[in-house]
Amino acid sequence: MQRFVIAIALAFTFMTAVRADEGADEGRKYLKKLGAAWAQKLPEPRVMGIYVGRKWAGKATFTVKATTEGGAAFDFTADTAFDLMGSAMSEHSHILLSRDLTVVAADTEGKARSGTGTKKLTVKDGRWTLQIEKGGLKQEKSGEMTSTTVWDGGTLLAFAMPEAKETTLVCANGDVGTETFARRDAKERLTLGGKEAEYTVLEVTNEDHSTRWYLDDAGNGVYMRFIGKPLCARPCPAANVGKDIDEPLEVSEPVQRVIDLYMAMKKGDADGFLATWDLPAVADETGETAEGVEAGLKQKMLTPEAQQQLPDEAMLPDYFATLGTATQNGDEAEVDFGRALFNLHKVNDASGKPRWLIYSADTR
Repeated sequence: MQRFVIAIALAFTFMTAVRADEGADEGRKYLKKLGAAWAQKLPEPRVMGIYVGRKWAGKATFTVKATTEGGAAFDFTADTAFDLMGSAMSEHSHILLSRDLTVVAADTEGKARSGTGTKKLTVKDGRWTLQIEKGGLKQEKSGEMTSTTVWDGGTLLAFAMPEAKETTLVCANGDVGTETFARRDAKERLTLGGKEAEYTVLEVTNEDHSTRWYLDDAGNGVYMRFIGKPLCARPCPAANVGKDIDEPLEVSEPVQRVIDLYMAMKKGDADGFLATWDLPAVADETGETAEGVEAGLKQKMLTPEAQQQLPDEAMLPDYFATLGTATQNGDEAEVDFGRALFNLHKVNDASGKPRWLIYSADTR
């Protein structure tokens, strides 16, 4: 029996290593193909609008030029600036890339509410070294240079998407680490620009954050969501810079019900707040009376402190529509907002009309 368990463990380890090697192979192919395309014709600058739902928050601009500095082939700059509910952030990165888009050198300067910071990367004797300074503190990281070591793989997606089922790159910017780009088998329906269509989904995961890209039939990235954050991004023509997106807010019914809850909290609307709950179900679950449930929910959630922590009324629907992720299973749904998890079910109201109502909430 012990030999059998050991054999299974070894087989699993082998298969994991094979998948990792395949991902790295696809990473090399992706970088070579994109680098060759840039060598033939330098791409136009890419501008990504950054939004909270439909509300303009800022932009990221990526520019590629040819160079011979430091033995590099390309001079890549990334400029990002956005403001999330009064918290402004900006960053300028200057990166030298080889002809296969591996990193040769990099300098970054950033500003945020918490202070300023810099990063400087050098490559020598087959290793990269990153010096980080933030808030008066200094830190150094280093690693082995490989054929898939880049500065930040996510920035390359503004120019071209990996075509393989799974692609892996190693990012030396000190935050991201190993980055995996995985295509889902199933497409997802999404409404963009007033048109509903099916999109291929590319999941991007790394050691710092996760994003989800939606690709059109031509393989171009048309929309990106940050998972667990109220931000999204889209390619942005010059005429749209600084403007909100003029289209309806697309949310599922369970997410909309939780948005109704938060809006009632923001307004201090006790009746509207209680109308989002299935109070009898909560009472059955907790063993309390209906009056006790109402009093407990209002005491916990309808407070001045809660009101102050929420976005303003104009921003609130977009903020939570972008942040929330719903998982539906028939008449049951789970809505995840990162720090809060809501369970809902569909019940008939007094008129017999089915309606999604909350029956439990967990704050993390």
